[in-house]
Amino acid sequence: MTFASKSETFTADNGARVEVGTVTFQGRDFAALGSVVDEAHGVINAYVSERDAPGSWTWGKRYVLTTWNGEEIAPLRLTGSWLNRNVFGGFPVRMFAWSATIDGRVYSGRNTGAGMFVRMRGRL
Repeated sequence: MTFASKSETFTADNGARVEVGTVTFQGRDFAALGSVVDEAHGVINAYVSERDAPGSWTWGKRYVLTTWNGEEIAPLRLTGSWLNRNVFGGFPVRMFAWSATIDGRVYSGRNTGAGMFVRMRGRL
């Protein structure tokens, strides 16, 4: 069984950075859209990653916005969390609200936590 992965980043005409992640499994490539940083349209699509805070272990964790490949885009602030009951049998799902500042513009979005994809929109 063979497995490999790679990430490629492309720049669109409007300056947006678009990442494509490719996993190769037993000789077959499987590609999918990774992160997208489109400041012109106020859209950031990326992943929430949890990192160790610098210094003492008592500082806990910090959250960062990352590419599929794990490169940091910006620090994240956790602005809220709540328990949400969904329509699939009423199982509770913990939701998280995030905020990030990139080049002076504040972006916000929500997802189900660290390790998950988040779509963020910029405030005007």
